[in-house]
Amino acid sequence: MKWKKEKLDSGEVREIAAKYDVNLIVASILVRRGITAPEEVKYYLESSLTFLHNPFLFNDMEEAVDRINAAVEGGEKIKIFGDRDVDGITSTVILYETLKKMGADISYLLPEGENDYGLSGAIISELSKEGVNLLITVDCGVTSLNEIDAASENGIDTVVVDHHNQREVLPKAVAIINPKLNDSNYPFRELSGCGVVSKLIWALYFSHSSFYGSTLCLVNARPANDSYIVEAVKIHNLVKTGQLMENFVPGMVEFNKTRLYDFLGGYDILVLNAGTQLNIFKKIFGKDFHIELNDIEPYVKEVFPNLAGKSLLRIKEERRLSVYSPETEDEIVILRELFISMVLRKEKTLFKEFQGYLDLIALGTLADLMPLVDENRILVKHGIETINNTKRYWLKELIIRQKLTSRKLRTNDIAWQVSPVLNAAGRMGEPEKAAALMLTETREQAAVLVDEILNLNKKRKNLSTDAWNRVIKQARDSYDKTGGKFVLTFDPAIHRGVTGIVAARLSNNFHTPSAVMTRISDRVVGSLRSRSGFSIKDFLNNFSDLLSNFGGHDFAAGFSMPSENYEYFIKRFYEKIDEMVIPGLADNEIYIDAEIPKEYLKPQIKSVTDFFEPFGEKNPPLTFLTRGITLVSYELMGKKEAVHVRLLFDTGTYKWPAVYWNGAEDISGISEGDSVEIIYRIISNYYQNIENTQLSILQISK
Repeated sequence: MKWKKEKLDSGEVREIAAKYDVNLIVASILVRRGITAPEEVKYYLESSLTFLHNPFLFNDMEEAVDRINAAVEGGEKIKIFGDRDVDGITSTVILYETLKKMGADISYLLPEGENDYGLSGAIISELSKEGVNLLITVDCGVTSLNEIDAASENGIDTVVVDHHNQREVLPKAVAIINPKLNDSNYPFRELSGCGVVSKLIWALYFSHSSFYGSTLCLVNARPANDSYIVEAVKIHNLVKTGQLMENFVPGMVEFNKTRLYDFLGGYDILVLNAGTQLNIFKKIFGKDFHIELNDIEPYVKEVFPNLAGKSLLRIKEERRLSVYSPETEDEIVILRELFISMVLRKEKTLFKEFQGYLDLIALGTLADLMPLVDENRILVKHGIETINNTKRYWLKELIIRQKLTSRKLRTNDIAWQVSPVLNAAGRMGEPEKAAALMLTETREQAAVLVDEILNLNKKRKNLSTDAWNRVIKQARDSYDKTGGKFVLTFDPAIHRGVTGIVAARLSNNFHTPSAVMTRISDRVVGSLRSRSGFSIKDFLNNFSDLLSNFGGHDFAAGFSMPSENYEYFIKRFYEKIDEMVIPGLADNEIYIDAEIPKEYLKPQIKSVTDFFEPFGEKNPPLTFLTRGITLVSYELMGKKEAVHVRLLFDTGTYKWPAVYWNGAEDISGISEGDSVEIIYRIISNYYQNIENTQLSILQISK
């Protein structure tokens, strides 16, 4: 396999290193990965929850919060409807627990058995019989137009909390909270369903503060040569809604004839150091001028004592805000950021309650393969820490049963050994078991439910193996028939719960979009998986008239159709496939993040990998290249067949242990004592609860 190392501009690397106070290796990796914009770098340098985006940037967040609060206060029946996967179940659980704490008449429902993804007319009918007043869909709902119309006709209001791609028309819900809406104002579209729900929870807790629903004006006046500059910013729920700057020459204009007068419009006015600010206003508008100013200085002293008495310019230097945004060169922006930070710090309940769900938010984010960029990095970083110190009986029990207690868990452990087990419940049509597990409060019940979940996972593994064996020949034929563009398979004997797993495996195996279909009663249901370069949404739109239901993400989707439409679907598929331009998904190159000279390959290099964690989608583990390193020794290993290699390398100052999985063939032409070139990752190995750093070899050559 070939490797590729992008060339760098050394000047840019030095500039990044100096600007963000990082070493040159870290800076070079940031540049090589294209992470150079301040808003991107911020999420590698900062981990405080205060750097998360404000939930009220969602278009309908205030409407959603007001409707839910009204339902809680009015004792209305609220029903949460979620999805059957880990993301949907965690979404359901954290919203259910939150509303239960708030005193809501709350219950939830998950699609079980062979029911389709999403709402149905039958479900709406049942909710109507139950007397449900408010329906909240989580991790689903954005494509449920007819069902939400039916809910409305039955007197049920709906709040949609989703992260799937919308269709051309949106449902007529009271509020839709979804970062992927075409007109969304939210700055990050790649939240998991659970991540979107977490934003709703944050907003619900914020709605109990004195700042909710109020519009405030922050004002700062400062001298400028022979005039004065007055800047003002208007915020509502801590979101900027307007900004104004005026330059005044003293005595030239009356206050009530200025744009500033109209802008302030009777709102509460907040300043830093009211005495100084009022003196400036008197110089502009005359000594008899008076305006009511609310001084935040006492609160700054209480919350940030190290900033007390300091000017906005000094505060800017100490808080390093301008590193991430040129906008913070303006003093009014410093004032706004200071005020927001102060409010968030003062509202202790807000983050205390939010932090309690970060473990489940991380589980949902990792299980749904969300990109670990932007605020997902903060959510998952805190979530992994919470998991490693979990107080949840069920999570402790699952970690023990998966033999993960001897290590500090990282994203890879969760993605490979925790999430799939929890996902098995939904795949086997029993998501309620996973929800009950997450909600259990006793050690005894947790042990019983973990047993049941593990048994479902064994069943899922067996069904996956059987399904793979059933479709692999058909997949090869389809690959050839489509000219290597697509893999399309159908087998009515396949369990619908494993179609997604098999489709993902086929996509990885054939490096092309892959769909796996099966039959349930009078319907054909399928899962489609792909990777960057192919639009699943556009593909499925070609068959929208034949499909009864479809939806999903950019690279994963589900669909269903009446059985009588299947032959038309296949006929159209093979007609369309010739017209489609489908980019190849194969990737036969290893991308090198940094070349490390052997003399610099010391244990301290681990700090570089730690900087870039957590690893996952769109943030893969770092890959390094080192030349001229000496292979001291190696031995083959393996239970049935010696296909793996354990190695020891010498840099001249340090000896590195290493493993090379499935590397026995590659090592055959190399002898102990040879000087070699290695491509590798730096990993942690655990033995007797002690963490050791070693190399994981991806390629070795003389």
